[in-house]
Amino acid sequence: MPSVKLLKANSMIRISFTNKDLERIQYNRFHHPHPHVQRKMECLLPKHHDLTHKEICSIVRISPSTLRRYFKQYLEDGIECRVNQIE
Repeated sequence: MPSVKLLKANSMIRISFTNKDLERIQYNRFHHPHPHVQRKMECLLPKHHDLTHKEICSIVRISPSTLRRYFKQYLEDGIECRVNQIE
């Protein structure tokens, strides 16, 4: 499971990714058959590079609440669930 550090309200969610998860994120960002999963992977990768939530939202063109929801789903379900799930 991912490592997480939740801070005070309005703070960034901190996530530590395993090397295996990073490989899966990188691969599925382009190769997963479902665009929703690709979008979620595209949000996780910049998180690993310590971009702010605002920067990630701007790059991926999603709202802050959607970004937080993606991160919370990843923290609850891990990468395997995200990759195997089609919404």
